[in-house]
Amino acid sequence: MRKLLERLVQLVLVIETFIVSFMLTTVAIVYIQTLPTELEKRQMWAKEAFTELSKHVDADFRGITDFNISKQDISNAFAMRRIKHNKPPLRPTIAGYRIEITTKMLLMLQSKHEVAAIIAHEYGHIILGHLNGVRWKNNKMNEMNSDRIGIYLMLRASYNICHAKRYWKRKAEKGVGYIEGGTHPLDLQRSHYLSFPGCK
Repeated sequence: MRKLLERLVQLVLVIETFIVSFMLTTVAIVYIQTLPTELEKRQMWAKEAFTELSKHVDADFRGITDFNISKQDISNAFAMRRIKHNKPPLRPTIAGYRIEITTKMLLMLQSKHEVAAIIAHEYGHIILGHLNGVRWKNNKMNEMNSDRIGIYLMLRASYNICHAKRYWKRKAEKGVGYIEGGTHPLDLQRSHYLSFPGCK
């Protein structure tokens, strides 16, 4: 009888251990499934960055600029005009602006501060009027000035500006380091002029 009781006790302990293990595994699986994916996390960073940066932009631009994340298979971010097509004989006019970043670009960025640096740079193009007029004014000087406006916006929105340098330095080490056509500074150049005291 005693041996039988001992075996029953052992069996109960085994069953209890199995149940506890099963419950912990189930909880862990459910928890993992509720965690955002790497892309979802970066999408949240991007939407938050646009909202925070917009608070420090002149109301004239803030009210007519929207934000979009696209699924294009290219690593890019850009600012664009939203055109209002008026009835003839009136010409089309600029109805506002849009900042867009691709999911492929987001996956290259390693922190919310890097995401903010990219979006702030595109805001720079809008603020400096690079999208106004007939043609897109795309050249190295405009890119550099947009970088500087972007840094200003990052500071105002309490983002870490050192991450701008880290992104461009990492990109220079991994990639080609330039955009064909000579319209943009070299990635390594950007990492140098976006270097500030205390940034590594």
